Amino acid sequence: MEEEPLYLTIVTAEKFKKHQGFDLANFEHQFLSDVHTYKMLKVVSYGAFKENISRNFNIPSEQLRFWVHVNRQNKTVRPDDPIPEYYYNISMGEIHAKMTSRRDGMELYMEVADKPFNEKTWFPPMEGNNYIIVFLKYFDPDKQTLEGLGHLYVRRFDKVGDYTRVLCEKKEFPPDIPLKIYEEIKPNMIEEMKLEFTFQQSQIQNGDIICFQKALIEKDYKLCTITNRIHTIPQYYRLLTTFSVKVVPPIVTAEKFKKYQGFDLANFDHSDIHIYKILKEEIYGAFKENISRTFNIPSEQVRFWVFVNRQNKTIRPDSPISESRFNISMGKIHPKMTSEMKLYMEVADKPFDDKTWFPPMEGNNHILIFLKYFDPDKQTLEGLGHLYVQKFDKVGDYTRVLCEKKEFPPDTPLKIYEEIKPNMIEEMKLESTFEQSQIQDGDIICFQKILTKKDYESYTITNRIHNITQFYELLMTFTVKVVTAEIFIKYQEFYLANFEHQYNISKIATYGAFKENVARRFNILPEQIRFWVLVSRENKIVRPHTLIPDSFLNKSMNEIHEKMIPLKNEIKLYMELADKKINGNWFPSMEENINIMVFLKYFDPDAQTFEGLGHLYVRKYGKLGDYNRDLCMKKNFPSDTPLTIYKENKPNIVQELNLKYTFTQSDIQNGDIICFQKTLTDKEIQEHTEAGRIHNILNFYNSLNLRTIVSFKPKLEDRNSKPQFDLILNKQWTYDKASVALYLNTDPFKIRLTATCHTLKRTTNQTLLNQTLTYEIPTVFYEILDESNIEPVKPKEPKTEKLFKIIWLGNIVKHEEIIDICLQKDAIVSEIITEILKKVTLSSPNARIRLYKVMNHKIQKEYKETELIGMIKEFTTLYAEEIPQDELLADFNDRIIQVFHFTKEPHRTHGIPFKFIIKNGETLADLKIRLQLRLDMNQNDFEKIRVAIFSILSVITCEKPVYPKDDDIIVLEKIFSKIYYLGLDHEIEDKPVYIRG
Repeated sequence: MEEEPLYLTIVTAEKFKKHQGFDLANFEHQFLSDVHTYKMLKVVSYGAFKENISRNFNIPSEQLRFWVHVNRQNKTVRPDDPIPEYYYNISMGEIHAKMTSRRDGMELYMEVADKPFNEKTWFPPMEGNNYIIVFLKYFDPDKQTLEGLGHLYVRRFDKVGDYTRVLCEKKEFPPDIPLKIYEEIKPNMIEEMKLEFTFQQSQIQNGDIICFQKALIEKDYKLCTITNRIHTIPQYYRLLTTFSVKVVPPIVTAEKFKKYQGFDLANFDHSDIHIYKILKEEIYGAFKENISRTFNIPSEQVRFWVFVNRQNKTIRPDSPISESRFNISMGKIHPKMTSEMKLYMEVADKPFDDKTWFPPMEGNNHILIFLKYFDPDKQTLEGLGHLYVQKFDKVGDYTRVLCEKKEFPPDTPLKIYEEIKPNMIEEMKLESTFEQSQIQDGDIICFQKILTKKDYESYTITNRIHNITQFYELLMTFTVKVVTAEIFIKYQEFYLANFEHQYNISKIATYGAFKENVARRFNILPEQIRFWVLVSRENKIVRPHTLIPDSFLNKSMNEIHEKMIPLKNEIKLYMELADKKINGNWFPSMEENINIMVFLKYFDPDAQTFEGLGHLYVRKYGKLGDYNRDLCMKKNFPSDTPLTIYKENKPNIVQELNLKYTFTQSDIQNGDIICFQKTLTDKEIQEHTEAGRIHNILNFYNSLNLRTIVSFKPKLEDRNSKPQFDLILNKQWTYDKASVALYLNTDPFKIRLTATCHTLKRTTNQTLLNQTLTYEIPTVFYEILDESNIEPVKPKEPKTEKLFKIIWLGNIVKHEEIIDICLQKDAIVSEIITEILKKVTLSSPNARIRLYKVMNHKIQKEYKETELIGMIKEFTTLYAEEIPQDELLADFNDRIIQVFHFTKEPHRTHGIPFKFIIKNGETLADLKIRLQLRLDMNQNDFEKIRVAIFSILSVITCEKPVYPKDDDIIVLEKIFSKIYYLGLDHEIEDKPVYIRG
């Protein structure tokens, strides 16, 4: 399944300051909080994201730190952990997966430091210290509002009352002003805090919100009561329970309507309209005054019309908000008029009569209509605002008025149309009245000049639209589907990808506007992207073929569609993204016709997956073998690693390529897909075969052809509620292999499967799909049987037993013990561990055992408890040990890595490797103390060992390691991950040292 883009919502201190609800912001309904939102590719690194935000806010990046919000059990959403700086080069997608459980987004708080915390850092460290970050809100009974005062670091063992002076400083009160302090517990529930309690006793943790106000005297209390104002924080929070939901009225003005090029008055999903956030309890009069101040128009010259959704799928102003509702809250007006409030702002430039600025709408013949003019010279629509007409007047009586609107001579002949429903218009009869034409408030009338024969010929020769009906046909949208590199990376099938990102765009929208729109969605610069048109080739594959040049920026998407793929009713595009400039350009030139863009897939036989590696520019006449180094670089392999390379030819057919041939000789063109893997030795092929794994690309593609989706449904839905789900299965799997027991976490023999008309047989020679009907997606019904209903199963034939010699290391270095274990081949690793537990004693009841394979004195694999022991090759060196407690209790920011022994040169390995935890922020000196204890070595022997750091690449290439100093902080400075090792260099060889790890 294709990966979705990452949505980021950022709260700043400035936005928090204005938030009037619970938590720091309302993330569930973002229109309720004025927060910053971003949409970005998951492959963007945290460092790049941070730099981008720092530029947006004009703040140095070192003064920024981001906290990830989490959903707590008490239904609050709070900042919980900061993103550590050693994640600088990690992608936002990885951070999202590590730090939040939300599927497609992250909510962040942007912490800004105005001065350094100490000489080394701008921020207080959050690990191993007593700091807690809390957020402050102040309730002002005079203004009847909450004010967010940003965050504050407190010490967990300080008393709450010790910080009253600090809170007074935040509001510039005298330091001895008595305060009432509360904590936000859960949605719309707060609790007064005891000043004599510590923050620890008050159960305050990172991200909690503290609210405070002045302790009122009796005079203040009486004043608030007389003026009907809320005087305490608990009262205000109770009010939020009823009225905290805000109304967002998108407002269409005549100015916005003038520029709009679509159907109706505006597109409320995409148009440039005004959006305001208001509390439901705000009265209509206050709302109106606020808007009038914003536009600098006297409020008496403004009235608002409410849009309604009509049955013909149009959205039109239907009725004005009456002035009699001046003192009624917007919350009461809102549900009476429509479920979603959209408004048209009518502005009067002169009074209608001596009494009012607007014509009354009850009991008279006035109709409010809107006007659009089509200009064939500019090929645009122009909104001309609104016009009041009399319902019994003839349409033709208003041609003079329409001419005045465009400053035409009054006798200019016009064609007049009505917008009937989306992208359908109808010419109006000039002799009919507006009543006869069924015109009502909010209807839209379009007009243009009647063209002369000469005008008509001129527009025809220049291939321009000459009448309104043609233009409205062009306004119809079509679909643009976009593939990104991010989607390609995860795609596991033939072709480039499925099409996740879809855009419905107007045919008259320019390519430049489309490009700007996509760039905004992904939060990147428009010049960093360009699009390739995907075409269907004769061999039934879809590939990027032609680049849309920047010279097309001002062409409409319809023109591009007709020029490049005229036979299709949609456009499929590949979005090429450049992360940096090369020789001053974002992209290589395609004009000289010497470069080809190819796509790369890597097949990993260990993981049994494809990995999309993006695209690569190659020379047409370059040999494939010349790019071996580039492909190795993509996977961080040594540059001379031998590779086998294939080309995707047509659906599920691939062809091995001759490395001596050029790309032209290999018939490779723009958009082709090249697949590669390491060239395996006979021994590696044998290992993969014995493990039941596919070892080459050709067979893996064949296996893709056997994949199918089977839908499983509970047979008896009225019993216990069980899920309906789909599984991807192999068409050749039998009943046992296709069992749903693993998905349902139950005994396989309790499962009974049924097709639409018969029970499926538990057989080894007939596939599951042969027993089901041949629908496009076969459906199988399942039951989970009681013990008494389990079908009798024939006894299995005895399996061949397998003998293992396990070297048990325990938790004391110098004690090694050989344990012989004999199990059936179909047993799993957890059964080995169970047998070990019968023969050894662990340090605690909660201790766990690790089983791992060692080759050349390095850990090659750590086995999962669910793995079949039949996959473990004979004569494999197996070690078992008790997992150290500090590893089981590792913090999120700690790193568990492999340690191995060597002498002088990295390839001169010896001894037994082991796993070891490196604590975040720990110096090498502290690490060595724990390391010595783990090795159980005396001081003299341990002093002969030097600790080295290796990357996986330096281990493979035998490069010289890095030897850190005792005061180096390993994790922060070396940014440890799974691709790093610690090496113990035993430089002095005169006396053998007993080592294990």
